[in-house]
Amino acid sequence: MNFFKKSLIFITIILLFASIYHDMTSGSISTEKDNNVKTQSDLNNNTVHVQVLPGQTVLSIVEKHNNSKALDVAEIIKDFKKLNPNTEPYHLDAYKYYYFPVYSKKGG
Repeated sequence: MNFFKKSLIFITIILLFASIYHDMTSGSISTEKDNNVKTQSDLNNNTVHVQVLPGQTVLSIVEKHNNSKALDVAEIIKDFKKLNPNTEPYHLDAYKYYYFPVYSKKGG
């Protein structure tokens, strides 16, 4: 019986260390900045696929990915709803991915 307890404790410790090693090497924690952004072309507009972090809003993310500060908020909300039809733009879930519009400069 004593051998069984020691073996069980040993196996548990091995599994614990294996789990820790896997978590640290699998890339679950990233040190790269903006690794949560993917670009694509969608709905005749450029879009970015971004993981929302706590405290970010639709407007703050769109402003970050657009050079122009003269953006129409109503247009941004309309385009966000078009890209994410089942999402309320004023209540984003942290750490979830959403599509955001990227507006190209007109004229030039």
